Amino acid sequence: MSYALPANNLSNQAKRYLPEVHTQAARYKLDPALLLAIIHTESSFNPLARSPIPAFGLMQIVPTSAGKDVSNFLQGKPLLLSPEYLFQADNNVEAGSTYIHLLTNRYFKNIRNEESRLYMSIAAYNTGPGNVAKTISGSKSLNQASIAANSMSADKVYTLMINNLPAQETRNYLQKVVKRTAYYQEQLKGI
Repeated sequence: MSYALPANNLSNQAKRYLPEVHTQAARYKLDPALLLAIIHTESSFNPLARSPIPAFGLMQIVPTSAGKDVSNFLQGKPLLLSPEYLFQADNNVEAGSTYIHLLTNRYFKNIRNEESRLYMSIAAYNTGPGNVAKTISGSKSLNQASIAANSMSADKVYTLMINNLPAQETRNYLQKVVKRTAYYQEQLKGI
């Protein structure tokens, strides 16, 4: 006798945060699979994760950098988001999703190829837009990075970053998030 396995085996941890992931993905026109991949890579779905930097929560928001960008966008002024605020899952998913939105639609808005823009935004989520710009163009100028990226294929942008980003951690991060995004796209089919 044989049994059909369910079409997906999304973890209970991922399912717990799926409603807020879907809300923020719809709000910012982001792929929910991307948000799950970032959460998985950043915190392994631990809402109380804290890094030495320090970064907090599911999407590992750094209050002094991404957090100020996010609060400036959401509340009109750069506030220091508290750990208590960022340890609340919905707040954290909103903050992380907002930051991805800012990276793709503000910092890297002039990059015409969506895939290139996505790769650069994922890397910037980990290391900051200036480091990504410098890897792509040799300058921290976002304008120079856009010009350089627009002269390359998405595969070339990805390969350049995998080989040349200054931190091995960011090279690994980009590869993991891209791979996990594909995994979660498969898992979310039919959900």
